[in-house]
Amino acid sequence: MDTNTLICYNADSKYGICSTVKAPFCKNLLDQGIDLDDKVTISVLWENDGGEVSQNGIGKTYTARDLIKLAITQSDNSAYDNLINKYGYGSFNQMNYSLGVGYDLGPSWIFNYGSANDLLKQYEDIYRYAEKNDRGKWLIKLMTKTELETQITAELKDKYTVAHKYGSDWDQKCYHDCAICYADSPFVLVIMTTQVPETEESDKVFHRLAKQFDIINSQLVAE
Repeated sequence: MDTNTLICYNADSKYGICSTVKAPFCKNLLDQGIDLDDKVTISVLWENDGGEVSQNGIGKTYTARDLIKLAITQSDNSAYDNLINKYGYGSFNQMNYSLGVGYDLGPSWIFNYGSANDLLKQYEDIYRYAEKNDRGKWLIKLMTKTELETQITAELKDKYTVAHKYGSDWDQKCYHDCAICYADSPFVLVIMTTQVPETEESDKVFHRLAKQFDIINSQLVAE
């Protein structure tokens, strides 16, 4: 973030973005100024979703704050789906356009295909938003307390704070992680892969890359 250096490989290849979309989507909701105490009655459940919202079923009422928290910390698909039902995706698509992001959401696709470059722009935007806004700081806090932290976070968490959102899909063999790494000179690291999700072997790829890019970041600052 300090040196404005971009290092990328295969950065425009398209993958299913999976749950990595949830952090930028929630950032946009917060930036809109929605009332976090808004009541949201659950009206849809994501198919085969084992999250808290799905388990509690149709008709349960949550606050917008609770659904954002579940979408980020537990990657709850039904929480995310009901946030879209409540607030829509128009503002999110406008944000993407302003950032130069090459995908959007629509009535039948609340997940889509995007590139590492797309996600890099969105997560840098989250970082900048959190620098200036208390709601952004709250989002970062949620992103540091997620239930799955076996990828970039596992490699770097002993050195400094890592705020992240992962994404996975077994059918598409997508396994990704997008992290804001609060080194002395903070950096955003986006890794998108076509691996079997959530295995120890797959996680090793993220560990190796996170370690190497942390070294590169340190060298850039030293120069």
